[in-house]
Amino acid sequence: MQATKPSPISKSRSRRLRRSVVIDKARELREFSRAVLVEETGLSPATVSYVVRELIDEGLLTEIGSGKSRGGRPSTMLRFEGAAELAAVVETDGTTADVAIADWDGEVTATRTTNLGDDPVKDIADLVRATAEDVDGRLRAICVAIPGIATDTGELSLAPSLMSMNGKPLAELLHTASGLPVVVDNDVNLIMVGEHAAGVAEGVGDIALLHVGSTGIGAALMLDGKVRTGAHGHAGEIGFLPLTAGAFQRDEVGDFERNWSSNGLRERAVAAGIPVGSTEAPAAVLLDRAATDPAAAQLHDDAVDAWARAIASVVCVIDPTLVLLSGEIAAAGDRGIAPLQDRLQRYWPKNVVLQLVVGMDAMRLGAVRRAFAVVDAGH
Repeated sequence: MQATKPSPISKSRSRRLRRSVVIDKARELREFSRAVLVEETGLSPATVSYVVRELIDEGLLTEIGSGKSRGGRPSTMLRFEGAAELAAVVETDGTTADVAIADWDGEVTATRTTNLGDDPVKDIADLVRATAEDVDGRLRAICVAIPGIATDTGELSLAPSLMSMNGKPLAELLHTASGLPVVVDNDVNLIMVGEHAAGVAEGVGDIALLHVGSTGIGAALMLDGKVRTGAHGHAGEIGFLPLTAGAFQRDEVGDFERNWSSNGLRERAVAAGIPVGSTEAPAAVLLDRAATDPAAAQLHDDAVDAWARAIASVVCVIDPTLVLLSGEIAAAGDRGIAPLQDRLQRYWPKNVVLQLVVGMDAMRLGAVRRAFAVVDAGH
C-alpha cells in the first residue's frame, strides 16, 4: 500500500489561506450569509463557519438579522465592519512625519504630525501610538510610504530625501518599536494600488502611472493586475531616464527628475525671471502666463515635451490600456491634458488614454490595502 504524501502546505499556512479567502470575499460583498460565503469561496460549510466565528470575535463581522428565505429557515445575515480594522499610513520627508489612521475603505479617522529627532523610528512609533488613541477600532498594521525603494525588510535605497534612514531595515525596526506588522513601499506604487482598488483604474489590468513630485519623478507599472517592481525593485525609476545628451545621475538623483520635477521646473522658471511661489504648482503658473509671456510659454512647452517623452518611453515598453498622471504633471487639471496628448503623437503613433488622478487619496487607500495584505498573510 502506497503511503500518502504529506501536503506541501503546512496546517498554519493552510489556515491563513482559508481565512484570507473568507475575509477577502467578506470585504467585497459587505453583507452576506454563511451560505453565500460557502458558494462564493468554494470552502466547506465547516471551514466557513469556523472562520466566521473567528472574525465575529475580532469584531470584523457582525450578525445583523435574518435574510430572505430560500424555502427553508432564513439564513442569518452578516456584515463586514470595515471601520473595525484600521491601519496607520506614515509619510515622511526625513525631517517630519505625518500619520493618518484609516479603515479598509481609506476613510481617515485621525491624523497627527511630528518633527523627527535623532531616533526617527521611535518618533514614528510614538506618533502612531498617540494617533491610534484618538480613534475607536483595532489598529492592525502600519504602512510607510516613501519616495524611494524598499526591500522586504524596509531597507531604503534611491531615497535621497531620507538619507538618514537609507540602508536601515526600517520595517523591522518599526515593527520592534511598535509591535505591529509593518510594510514599507514606494509612494507611487501605492497610488497605483489605490487607483486600481477603487479609483479610475478599477478593473483595468495593464496600467502605467507617471508621478511628478517635488524632487523626484517616478512611475508605477501594473501588468495583469499586479504591480511590477522588477528583479531589484527598481522598475519605474524613470527619473533616471537619460533623455538628453550628457545626462548623468548625482547623489541618487537622476538627470531627468532633477530638471523636470516640480522643484526643478520652479528653479527653471525663477532663472527665466518667471515668479513662482514656493507653494504654487509651476506647471499651472506657466500655463496661466503662457498667453502673455513667451518665456513662460516656452518653458511650459519644454516641460510638456519632457514629460511626453517619458510617457512614450514607458508606453512603448509595456503597452498599457491606461496612463495615469499625478503630482505636478496633473497640477494644471484637464487643460493640461491636451498639450500632453498632442505632444505624445510626435513620439508614439497610437492613441494613449491619459487620466488625471488625485494622488494623495489614492496613496492612502493603497497603503491601507498593502498593510492589510501583510496582516492577512501573517495572521
